[in-house]
Amino acid sequence: MNNSQKIFDFYVKKEILLENSLSQFVESVLYFPQIGVELEFYLLDKNLQRLQSQSLVDDYIYSFLQLVVNDDKIYKVEKEQGISQIEIKIAPHDNLLDLAKKILNIKEVAKNLAQKNQYIACFDAQPFIDDCGSALQFNFSLHDIDGSNLFAKKIEQKLMMYSIAGMIDSIDWAMVFYAPQEKDYLRFNKEINHNLHKKGKFTAPVNISYGYDNRTAAIRVPYVKKDVGAENNIYKNARIEFRVPSANADPFLVMTSLLIAISHAISVCKLPQDSHKVFGNAFDEKYLLQNFADNLQIAENNFLNH
Repeated sequence: MNNSQKIFDFYVKKEILLENSLSQFVESVLYFPQIGVELEFYLLDKNLQRLQSQSLVDDYIYSFLQLVVNDDKIYKVEKEQGISQIEIKIAPHDNLLDLAKKILNIKEVAKNLAQKNQYIACFDAQPFIDDCGSALQFNFSLHDIDGSNLFAKKIEQKLMMYSIAGMIDSIDWAMVFYAPQEKDYLRFNKEINHNLHKKGKFTAPVNISYGYDNRTAAIRVPYVKKDVGAENNIYKNARIEFRVPSANADPFLVMTSLLIAISHAISVCKLPQDSHKVFGNAFDEKYLLQNFADNLQIAENNFLNH
């Protein structure tokens, strides 16, 4: 069996892999993960060019919202920073199988609606080198049996740090699932991201890093406000944002990889290295951070040799 066939087998078994990894996660760490998603894509014309008319993009968003009006988990669909780029935000799910299926269904709805209007919904990771890449970002939190967010009680608590360490560990061996096509690696190009940053646009991560409210890092911990009227150590919507996966990544395999990596880190009480923490631009050379795999072949080798 060649390497490509071995990886393909994971796609064939992806539903059972996610189901098993979720069950093993809960049995191992006795916490319940919840995951929300931010999915980005471009709306293109039939010549694969970005729509220059904001009103056409607005009309598409309105029509999309009408199609998903009964889904209360899709809480926002809006224009993103790229020209004719759109973002769909999905609220946290505890049923991760349902979430993965929902993501794939949303993509089909977006594509079919675009086709109906003679557009193309493009989920490529970096379709334009002069504009933002498109990601499938995962917002991760852990909850107790009563549904309380364990990250919310203290933003720097060890459980959150263990989870960050697990995410960091996964980047080497699971990148093949986070960026599944060769052209996806253009999204992690330093020069492209430097140029985007100069324009004041959001950038993609390029190396193994984490930071607080830092959108240049692979892992972002958003600053959150304390709940009004709650105890001083209770924070609202505390979560970890995993920014690495490309818009075309398979949600089943991304979440499976994260669950495996995070459960291991929690079980061994692993903390992230101080050297991975960034305060400015993560792609600044002063940090001496490890870059992501340069291409799909390296990513495949890292996975198969893990």
